[in-house]
Amino acid sequence: MTENQEALEALKRFENHYDYDASYLFELAEKDADGFAKFANFMPLSQHRQKAPADAFFVCHLIATQAADCGPCLQLVVKMAREAGLSTELIRSAISDGDLLPDNLKLVRRYALCVSNHEAVDPELLIALQEEYGEKAIAELALILASAPVYPTLKQAFGHAQSCNLTPLAL
Repeated sequence: MTENQEALEALKRFENHYDYDASYLFELAEKDADGFAKFANFMPLSQHRQKAPADAFFVCHLIATQAADCGPCLQLVVKMAREAGLSTELIRSAISDGDLLPDNLKLVRRYALCVSNHEAVDPELLIALQEEYGEKAIAELALILASAPVYPTLKQAFGHAQSCNLTPLAL
């Protein structure tokens, strides 16, 4: 079995596990096998987490995906966050106004919003985050903020934008 075949099989399992339509990635594999092979090497980056706590990681992931304006992708991240143990209330607060988040996650949400909205990040906010989570965890949060929008962007670039409409989320 080739690496692309293995990646496609893993993608099928992912699709089934999360009830997620990844047809845009299968389309990439069909149209450009070499491009898909390179993209398959990128995919683990969007799940890289060793030091960042699940709640901080998923607050960033939710915000970055929500900012990319993709309802089905946001629903996927909601499912992943629930699977990681985040409560419905925490998820709901993260993607709404953040008022019910604990202070440490309000910092994370503020950071994620700044990055996702392409605004300068206040150096004092970075210092507070580093004190709370450590430098390695902040690097992991930065990676999820950079990598999460790739999927909705690719989906839209392949003309699947109609499936990226924001829809009511199942929490």
